[in-house]
Amino acid sequence: MSKMKWSRAKSSGLRASSVLDEAEFQGGDAAARWLKEAEARRERDRKPKPKPARKSQKREHRRQGPHERHAGLVIYTDGACEPNPGKGGWAFVVYRDGREIHFECGGDIATTNNVMEMTGVLKAIEWLLSAEGRGFARILSDSQYVVKGCNEWRHGWKKRGWMRAVGRSGAMEPVKNVELWKRLDGLLMLAPTRIEWVKGHIGILGNERADELSNTGRSHAIAAARRMDMLEDQLRPPP
Repeated sequence: MSKMKWSRAKSSGLRASSVLDEAEFQGGDAAARWLKEAEARRERDRKPKPKPARKSQKREHRRQGPHERHAGLVIYTDGACEPNPGKGGWAFVVYRDGREIHFECGGDIATTNNVMEMTGVLKAIEWLLSAEGRGFARILSDSQYVVKGCNEWRHGWKKRGWMRAVGRSGAMEPVKNVELWKRLDGLLMLAPTRIEWVKGHIGILGNERADELSNTGRSHAIAAARRMDMLEDQLRPPP
């Protein structure tokens, strides 16, 4: 194929196969090589290209908690139980001016989630009252049962002798977890505190920290129970 024909083939976009036949017939080695390469490129272009993998846009999401926005003492509490009822844990974590200064946790191998939630608040108040000069503290719990019980329901229960109305009939029955509620009632009359609800598991640092600690308390309770079982087995006289 002459140089002029090759140039026209390249510029006119003629089908590579037809021009290639003529090029090979005419002995145009350079043209043949170019056309083969062009055909190979065209075949590659026809194939769908894999989409590049998207880089993960996930970023750690954390919401600012009240302990970061306000000066003074802020205490987060939490309770866990798995299954419910079953093995559970409680915890509280204390922040002063946005900095963690104290925490406690514990658990029980036979309990309920509500009991553990209540115990976390109760232990926090006991800590608050255990030393002078700690001052006012906001206590935050993600349990509506505990928050409403402390702020609203306990007053009515107490007036009715720790009884509650049930159903449309208005029949009365003893308040569940009544001994814990009585202890909380006594402590709340002494403690300079306010019980507030905080939404759980949305990335608030103090709430997540209390949740983590409550599960730690549960694990410690399970481990302690296992050690006790092993000790009893060792001390049991042989049959």
